[in-house]
Amino acid sequence: MIVVCYHPFTGDRMERDLPVTLAQLTAWRDGTLIQQAMPHLSIPDREWLITGLSASDLVGEARKRAENNKIRALLWATRLAQLTKGFTACPVPEYMHGAITRWVMEHHPPGDFLTALLKNDLHDAVVRADDANMHRLRNWVRLLYNFTPTPWCGSPAAFDACERRGRRGECRYPHQTL
Repeated sequence: MIVVCYHPFTGDRMERDLPVTLAQLTAWRDGTLIQQAMPHLSIPDREWLITGLSASDLVGEARKRAENNKIRALLWATRLAQLTKGFTACPVPEYMHGAITRWVMEHHPPGDFLTALLKNDLHDAVVRADDANMHRLRNWVRLLYNFTPTPWCGSPAAFDACERRGRRGECRYPHQTL
């Protein structure tokens, strides 16, 4: 029987001549598991019926995801290395390293002092700084300017945009689901 599917990404109409009957297709569409309704079909043919993707499409998608994960992992490692280099070049209190790292890597909202710095609000940063951070304020500015990605700080709008990305889960470690 000629069976028609539509490619889920392109919308292209695809046809295959599969050894199935209308009764088997109806049983599957009515809720019977495909492997029970059509036990004689190969796994790739069942996958094609379920998803509209051929075996080569599935392999291609797996390769794209693997490549994207490699790229994200490389970006992740590069950002972390850059930030670590910044901690050496522009010493800031060690107890603050986690907060700025979480911001750079995942856009996890930091505390009030660091938020003020990231928003480029000097008045608020000075008001909220403890003694150790107050003495290192120049280093904080150098660290943020030279060792963090530009669009992630410098204005309230940039800070808010990055925080939204973090809440939506768009800045997770590459091996996590995006």
